[in-house]
Amino acid sequence: MKGKLNALAAATLTVLTLLCTSNCKKEESFEPAASVDNQLAPTMSMKNHSGHHFLVNTLAIVETDPVTAGVTRVCSAKDGTLYATSANTGKVYKISSSGTVSLIAEGLNTPIGIKVGPKGEVYVANFNKGVIKITPDGTVSTVPISLALSWPEDIAVADDGTLYIADTFNHRIIKVTPGGIATVFAGNASVQGTKDGMGSKASFSLPTSIKLAKDGYLWVLDGGSIGTAGYIEGRNVRKISLQGKVSTVFKVCSITSITDLAVAKRDRYFNPSPDENLFVTFDDNSISHLTGTGKLTPFAINTTIGNVDGPLKDALFFHPQGISIREDAIYIADHGNASIRKIVKK
Repeated sequence: MKGKLNALAAATLTVLTLLCTSNCKKEESFEPAASVDNQLAPTMSMKNHSGHHFLVNTLAIVETDPVTAGVTRVCSAKDGTLYATSANTGKVYKISSSGTVSLIAEGLNTPIGIKVGPKGEVYVANFNKGVIKITPDGTVSTVPISLALSWPEDIAVADDGTLYIADTFNHRIIKVTPGGIATVFAGNASVQGTKDGMGSKASFSLPTSIKLAKDGYLWVLDGGSIGTAGYIEGRNVRKISLQGKVSTVFKVCSITSITDLAVAKRDRYFNPSPDENLFVTFDDNSISHLTGTGKLTPFAINTTIGNVDGPLKDALFFHPQGISIREDAIYIADHGNASIRKIVKK
C-alpha cells in the first residue's frame, strides 16, 4: 500500500539514512530539484512559517472504523463536491461541501486514485482491476483499455476526456483518448528506473500519483532506488510536458516518502501565484509546499500521530494519503482517522 515501506525496504532504513547523509547538502535549507532533503525543512527557522495563518477542521468522517477502514485518496469536482476512496473496504464515497457522506460504489478491488471527468463521471484506479467509471446516475463499468495494465494506482483526466493512467507496476504512463485509443505516453514496461527523457526513453519506478495541471503538464509521484535494496514508492516528483518530455523536479533524500501531491497556482502562503506549484503529503504526517523548480517549504510541520483540529501549527494528522485543492481550500484524505480534513486560511 501507498506510503508504507515494504519489508525489504524497512530492513534497509539504516542504509538509506547513510545514503542521504552522503548525498544531501546539510548546510542548505532549500536546494533546487535533485538534492533537497525534506527532513531539513522542519529544523529551519519557523519565524515566517505559514502554519500560523491556517485552520484545520474535520469536514467528514468517511468510515466509522478507522482501524480497519481508512480513507485513501480524495478529489474535488468543479462544483466543490468531493469524492474519496477507501482501499481497505473497496468503497467510493461522495462528500458534499457541507460534509454529508454518501456511498456511490462498493465491492471494488482496492480502489486508490480517483478523479472527476468533464461530464461529472468519476474515474477510479481499481489497482489490479484496471480503471472503473462511475456515471452521475450511479452506473459502474470498467473502462476498456487495449493495453494490459499492472496494478494502476492513479489516473488524471483532461477536459476533453483523455485519461492518463499511472500504470504502477509496469512503470509507465498510459494515455487513453476519448475514442478509446491507448498508447504509452511515457516510460517503458521493460525498464524500471528514474531516467529523464522523451517518451519511452524515460523510465519510471512505481508511479503512484498523477495530477494534470492547468497548463497541460502532468505531475507524477514516482518511486526511486534505495541503493541495493531495490525501489520504494514516493521518492521522486516528475514532470511530463505535452510532448512527453519527462524531467525530475524533486528527489526525497530521507527515510520519509511522499504519499500524494496536488497542483495549484498557489504560493507557500496559499496566495494566488502565476506559476503552478505543489502541496505534498508525507508519510511522517507532515505537509509541505513544493515549487515547480523543486524548492520545498514546510506547511504543516507536526509529525506526531493524532487527530487534532484548530490552527495548522497545532493540527495533527494520522498518515495522510491523499490531497486535493479546490479554490480556497486544501482537502486531506486522513487515512488513519478515516476522515476528510479541510485546511483554509484564517
